[in-house]
Amino acid sequence: MTRPLFILSLPRSGSTLLQRVLANHPDVATTPEPWVLLPMVYGHTDPDTPAEYDERTCAGAVSEFLHPLGLDRSDLFQGNARETAMRLYGQAADGRGHFLDKTPRYALIASRLIEAFPEAEFVVLWRDPLAVYSSVRETWPYERTGIAPHEIDLYAGLAGLCRVVHEHADRLHALRYEDLVADPEPSVRGVCEHLGLAFDPAMLELRNRDETSGSTLGDQTGRANFATIEQRSHSNRAGGLEGICNPGRVRWCREWIRWIGPERLSRMGYDEADLLRRLDETPLSLRRWWKDTKRERRARRWREERRRAIGRTPMEAAAAIDAGDWPGGTL
Repeated sequence: MTRPLFILSLPRSGSTLLQRVLANHPDVATTPEPWVLLPMVYGHTDPDTPAEYDERTCAGAVSEFLHPLGLDRSDLFQGNARETAMRLYGQAADGRGHFLDKTPRYALIASRLIEAFPEAEFVVLWRDPLAVYSSVRETWPYERTGIAPHEIDLYAGLAGLCRVVHEHADRLHALRYEDLVADPEPSVRGVCEHLGLAFDPAMLELRNRDETSGSTLGDQTGRANFATIEQRSHSNRAGGLEGICNPGRVRWCREWIRWIGPERLSRMGYDEADLLRRLDETPLSLRRWWKDTKRERRARRWREERRRAIGRTPMEAAAAIDAGDWPGGTL
């Protein structure tokens, strides 16, 4: 029987990099981002249904996952959801022993997954929160509503990951992106040991077998530009927090870091005082300031429309997760 493997992370945290490394193992199959469990957990069958996880994006991702298997979305809602998921993973694995599902928005349902898949293994990948924010802004620079569409990840998704790390430490392996790119071999060996896979140094060569290509999901730049993790590490050292470029973005980040708080940051492996100090030292300009101001006006309307449609804000969704009230139902 195919064994599921899950990478849980926030967007722009290096999960595509880790996915590509693990997919180099001959017994691991994967596809870019299946998203397939989100409509099952939430119980949504209509792509136009308002959903915290963005049902329109999900519908496209799920169709991309199912099409090579000769299936469509209606096959998600036939019979027991867990059994359906295991069947789909088995088909996608194509004879290999493990199927790796890397869908960042699974952070919203992480506890549901751990309960539903006792045979699965989980890896949580953290990244410096300021680097996550910066990368989100740089990856989607023309987003008409600015950071607003990603707040569900940065608030509720982060709360979900912190909670599962706290409650299910025995079921998962956590690592930091910075450690992965700084010293790849021991980091990947640790992941392989947790997953029960034999480590092979060839796994660190990113162009050996890339099953994450051919999709609009995941890290497009990294796929095209980096053949090894060492190249990615050099690129990271050469760069900085370019996406935190004006006073408005610094203010947003400062409020977010304080919302995360020292307890959560400690679980993630970061220090609140250090992050706030780096924000204070960030070189500022008026780059994108005017466009950000216009985007924020649109974002306010967008947030209010989403709140009316879904019934709560991302921060309220995070508070519910903190209280143990996870979205959706059981698989």
